[in-house]
This record gives sequence, C-alpha cells and structure tokens, in this order.
Amino acid sequence: MKNSFTEINIIPLVDVMLVLLVIILTTASFMTTGNIRVDLPKTASAQALPKISLQLELAHDGTIRLDDIPVSMDELKTALSGKNPESAIMISADRNVTLQPFISLIDALKKEGFNHISVQTRQ
Repeated sequence: MKNSFTEINIIPLVDVMLVLLVIILTTASFMTTGNIRVDLPKTASAQALPKISLQLELAHDGTIRLDDIPVSMDELKTALSGKNPESAIMISADRNVTLQPFISLIDALKKEGFNHISVQTRQ
C-alpha cells in the first residue's frame, strides 16, 4: 500500500507569514520623512512647490540636518560647497525654534549663494 498525502500542513506556512509580517511592520515604522521631530508652523497661504533639491531640518534645540545627515553650522558651509547654488532648498523648521538659529541658517545659505529657499509649513 502506498503512503500518500491527503492533507497539507499549513502551520509552518502561517509561522513564516507571521514572521514576515512582524519584519515588515517593524521596518515600516523607521521609514519616515525625517529623523528628528519637527513641529511645523501653520499658515493659511501655503503653496505647493516644484521638486526640492536639498532638505534642511532645524529642530527646536538648534539641531540641523542636511538631507538626513546631522551637521553643525560650521559644517554646513563645507557640506554646501559642492552643491549647485541654483538648487531649491526646503527648510523644515520647528515652530518652537528661536529666531536667531533660523536667521543664522538663512544667512549661511545666502552667503553660499543659495537664493531659492522655501520654508515648509502645514495648513
């Protein structure tokens, strides 16, 4: 008499699928727009802009990130030296940031020849 399979055991398949689901859910939480939390200010006259070349984030504690890379104000000049001055820059500044770090950031960008600077807000 031959031994034939009449049933398929799906328990190992379910175990593998649950492990894959856990991996997907844990890695999906790391995929965000920025690494530091920036509480954007509100505005009533926001406009959508074309493609942004460079992304700057300014946290409430003065932390600066250029394209998700942490930089100090002194390192910003070096980081921008190889970039095209005609590039569009989007600044995501926390609404609780003091005015001086924001103005210093804008001033550093202007000294490097960047004139297409936008500030990200939310409606």
